[in-house]
Amino acid sequence: MQNFELQLHKGLPIITDKLGQRFILDTGSPNSFCESGQVDLHEGIINVPKKIMHVDAAYLQENVGIQLDGLLGLDILSKKSFSIQYNSLSFTIYDSVNELNVVDGLQYFEATAMIFKIPVSINDASVNLILDTGAHISYLNPEYVSIDTNNLRTTNDFNPLLGNFEASMVEEFEYSINDKIIIHEVGLSPNQLKTMLGQLRAGGVFGYELFNKMDFYYLKEENRIAIKFIK
Repeated sequence: MQNFELQLHKGLPIITDKLGQRFILDTGSPNSFCESGQVDLHEGIINVPKKIMHVDAAYLQENVGIQLDGLLGLDILSKKSFSIQYNSLSFTIYDSVNELNVVDGLQYFEATAMIFKIPVSINDASVNLILDTGAHISYLNPEYVSIDTNNLRTTNDFNPLLGNFEASMVEEFEYSINDKIIIHEVGLSPNQLKTMLGQLRAGGVFGYELFNKMDFYYLKEENRIAIKFIK
């Protein structure tokens, strides 16, 4: 087991690897990159691209506002079982999934190594949401929101694939995961994001607002993810 201190900056989880490099932990990205081309977390040095398309460390720093060396996606993260705990500010890599047997109160969901989705209930409809630690704002497709959306507050955001965009925000949105009712702010997916989510068979991508209410676990050997609500 290896534990890393987690820092939160504007809702984004940041860790420092064994080489002293700072990364965004991004469960919504299938790929990693680093300015040096190397990452060292748990199995020695791994070579990674220095950028993905036009996105590099300088792009992240410009949009996030702090010094960063790259991004850790699921190609690196899914090599081992791990947990992300915003409440205790920790990122833990496990040598075996058996180390998680001592954790009580977990709710399990099937997963693949390249995308983490869970079903939630919205107005009695089942909707798949992508769990994305790289989303400091959670987004939901507008068809699932039943309020008047004409006079909502707007905010500016960015996505490495979509660029910069403006989003309308719903202050209090209610949905449930199993029997747990959850309320938090969500943004309405702009058209490009909605199209991308449709290709992934998802109705939204939820990040900080949801992860702040739960501990998250990936169980590699079992091809499952698990959550435990703490708030």
